[in-house]
Amino acid sequence: MTAHDAIDTLHLISISHQRLEFLIVTSELVFEHPLNEKIRTYLRVETLFNQLEQIKTTLDESDSSVQNFFRTLFDLNDVLDRCEWRSDLLKDLDKQRQLFRQWANAPEIDTSKIDELVLKTDNYFRTINQHPKLANLIKEDRLLSLIRQRLTLPGGACSFDLPQLYFWQHQSLEQRISDIEKWLQPFATIAEVMGFLLSMLREQSVAEQVIAHGGFYQGQREGCAMLRISINGNVRGYPTISGHKNRFAIKFMSLEGAITNDLNFTLTCCRSFQ
Repeated sequence: MTAHDAIDTLHLISISHQRLEFLIVTSELVFEHPLNEKIRTYLRVETLFNQLEQIKTTLDESDSSVQNFFRTLFDLNDVLDRCEWRSDLLKDLDKQRQLFRQWANAPEIDTSKIDELVLKTDNYFRTINQHPKLANLIKEDRLLSLIRQRLTLPGGACSFDLPQLYFWQHQSLEQRISDIEKWLQPFATIAEVMGFLLSMLREQSVAEQVIAHGGFYQGQREGCAMLRISINGNVRGYPTISGHKNRFAIKFMSLEGAITNDLNFTLTCCRSFQ
């Protein structure tokens, strides 16, 4: 990465913003697709935690609102339970920290910004390294354990099946928010660090304009961890993607079938942490 690239990247990452796996940005639709399992997990955790935060701000006493919160919470727990989140995060944080230190040696670089990023990365590294295990989080909470058992049954959230849940959802909003914050707290730091790494992955990449001839595009890029595909919001279609870190194929589809005309779009290959 050149000095100019590093300066441009630092300018971009200084802009605070959050993205979901599927975003609407002005007149464009931006689709993100992971090309390895680790980034797939990062994106899922980012999406699920953002959903939980949104649910928390709009929580009411309705069955659908409450059940949506708990199902999303259990999904988040399951995603993290199936991966080696601690070792993955520590490795990526260390790689990112080394990259920041390389940038510090570039001419005309804002070293104060580099210092901030290194300090943030160091703090994240220590926090993740000391973070307690999540394995028994649901089991050790009696209410969460009961709700989880019943929500797996069709119609299992009825008041006669789960009087505990019915009682909880009619407590004061302050009490419910307090409980929710307690349940989310163990996941919050993990989601924050994954979001930080995803923002680095996004902002350290360069977009290019390409054409899908007949609605199809095949590409080769070295070490690609995630694809970002931006299409005009007026296009009545979406991309389907297959591939791995070095080779991928993109086929554009509509709800009625395959798109067969040429289509201009913006492609960004977000490369793995170096």
